[in-house]
Amino acid sequence: MEFDGVYSYFFKGRPQKGVRPEDIRGQWTSSRFEVGDLLMFHSCAVHRAIPNTSGLVRLSLNTITYPARRPTMWQAERTGPELEVFREQVKRICDAQGIVGDRFEEIQLMAFKQGDDPSPELIARLEERRFPNRRPGTSASLPPTRGR
Repeated sequence: MEFDGVYSYFFKGRPQKGVRPEDIRGQWTSSRFEVGDLLMFHSCAVHRAIPNTSGLVRLSLNTITYPARRPTMWQAERTGPELEVFREQVKRICDAQGIVGDRFEEIQLMAFKQGDDPSPELIARLEERRFPNRRPGTSASLPPTRGR
């Protein structure tokens, strides 16, 4: 998908920007991999994957390490199922307030970063912080209606 002229993709509402193909000098290199092989590279290395046409599942794992002195993120201390429950709780509250689509995804990510228990009050605070001039339930793409 094109995003502001940069080759990118979206993951749960977060734009992931990359390097424009025309800015890459030289040729791509590749290698043959067998089932069970491991490929590791620095996160700043320009890389891409070709479509998986094998009929087998392709898995990838992104691992990030930080110095011990850096604070731990709330999400890192939770299990996948706990994070799914959190997301569903936030979604129920957002749905009730008319916060849907990309706007929900942004609020949901902010709620993850906040790490507080999901509540209508938390969602209202995050909505006000992210969209300070919007009334709850109005479209993220339209300005709020005034005078009603």
